[in-house]
Amino acid sequence: MEDKLLKKAVLIKALTGIVLLAYVEYRIYRCAVTSIALAVFPFMISCVVIVLLGFTVAALCEYFSSRRKDAMNLRRVARHLIEGVLLAVFIIIICVVILVAGGFGNSSDKGYVNSDPDGAIMEYLQEERAVTASKADLEQMIAGDFADGNVQYYVLFSLKGIASNRSTEKWEVTGMYGAILGDMIGSPYEFDQGNKSKEFPLFTGESHFTDDTVMTIAVAEALMKTAGDPDDGVVREALVDRLQYWGRKYPDAGYGARFTGWLQQEHPLPYGSYGNGSAMRVSAAGWLAETLQETRRLAKLSAEVTHDHPEGIKGAESVASAIYLARKGHDKNDIREYVEAAFDYDLSRACDEIRPDYHHVESCQQTVPEAFAAFLEGESFEDVIRTAVSLGGDCDTLTAIAGSIAEAYYGVPKELQEECRKRLDKDLLLVLDGFMERIM
Repeated sequence: MEDKLLKKAVLIKALTGIVLLAYVEYRIYRCAVTSIALAVFPFMISCVVIVLLGFTVAALCEYFSSRRKDAMNLRRVARHLIEGVLLAVFIIIICVVILVAGGFGNSSDKGYVNSDPDGAIMEYLQEERAVTASKADLEQMIAGDFADGNVQYYVLFSLKGIASNRSTEKWEVTGMYGAILGDMIGSPYEFDQGNKSKEFPLFTGESHFTDDTVMTIAVAEALMKTAGDPDDGVVREALVDRLQYWGRKYPDAGYGARFTGWLQQEHPLPYGSYGNGSAMRVSAAGWLAETLQETRRLAKLSAEVTHDHPEGIKGAESVASAIYLARKGHDKNDIREYVEAAFDYDLSRACDEIRPDYHHVESCQQTVPEAFAAFLEGESFEDVIRTAVSLGGDCDTLTAIAGSIAEAYYGVPKELQEECRKRLDKDLLLVLDGFMERIM
C-alpha cells in the first residue's frame, strides 16, 4: 500500500509537468503571433494553479503513504510542497520578465507603466501598432475584454485595427430586414425540405414569417424601450414583457414546446436552453449598441431570459458581435478571427463540406457556425441567403442568422425590402419602421 502511494506521488508530479507543458503549448498556439505580453497575467495565474494543485496532491499521497506520521514522513511531504512553491515562484519570475520585455514594465523606454494598464495598452496600440480607432472604441475594448481576462481575442482583434478600410457608405442602413427576410425565404425549406441547392425561387406562396421574425421584433422593441438604461434588471424585465406580448399575440408562429410553456407563465424563468432561438432573435443588439462591449451585454441579456445555457448565450453574443463589427466596416477576415477567438467556434469548414451531412438540428452549436459559414462564403446579401438555404437543416433560423449578419455587411436591396414588407403584418411593420428610424 505504501509503495503504491509513493509511486502515485511521483506519477502525479510527472502528470502535473505534462499538463503544464500542454497548457503552455496551447496558450502559445492561441496567442499565435500576437503580443503574448498582454496575455501573461492570466497565463501566469493558470500555470501557478496547475503546479500548486498537482504538487499538493502529490504531498497528500506522500502523507498517506505511511501509517506512521513521523518526522521523516512530514519532511517528505514538506519537500513536495516546497518544490511546488519554488516552481510557482520560478513561473512568476519568468512571466514578470516576459511582461517587462513586452514593453509594459516600469523599465520601458516608452513609459508603459503597470500603474495604468489601460492607458498603457491604449498607448501601445495607438503608437506602436498604429491602430486606427476612436478613443471610445479602444476604451470599451479594454474595459470589457481585457478586464474580463479574455486577452487572446482582444489582442488578436485589436492589433489588426478596430477601424477598417471597407466602406459602409455604399448601402442604406436597414436594420432588421436581413433576419426577417432570412426567416421568410428559408421557411418553405425548413425540416430539410429543400434540395440542398442555391437554385430556388426566393419567394413562393409559402414564404412567410415565423417565430423567428416575431421574436426578433420583440427583442428589438424591448431594447428600444430600454436604450441607454444601465440596469440589467430593467432590460430583462422589458425583454420578458415584449417576448410574452408578441408570443401570445402570434401563438401559432411555430415556437418550440418549452418556449410555448414559458410564454404562458406568470413569472417565467429561464430554462437552460441552448437552442438557436437566442441567436436568431438577437440582431437588434448589434444595431442599437454603441460599442462592442454593449453589444455583447445586450445580446447576453436577450438570451438569458430564456436561453441561459452558456451555448445559448454564446450563440447570441457571437451573432450580435458580428453584426456590430460588420456595420462598423470590418471585413470578413476580421469578423472570422474575432468570432473564432472570442467564442471558440470552428469557422474553417466550407459550405460544400457541411452541406452533405447537415440536417435539422435546433441547437446553437449546430446552427450558428453553419450560418457564419454561409455568410463568409456569400458574395452578396442574396448569395448569402441562397447559400444558407442550400445547407438545409433548420433552414428558416439558419438563414435568419446568416441574413442578419449579411445585412450589416452588404445591406439589403430595395426590391427585397419591398417583398419583405408585403409579407409582414401592420403591427410588425410599425416596430420595424420605428427601429429603422432609431438607427438611421
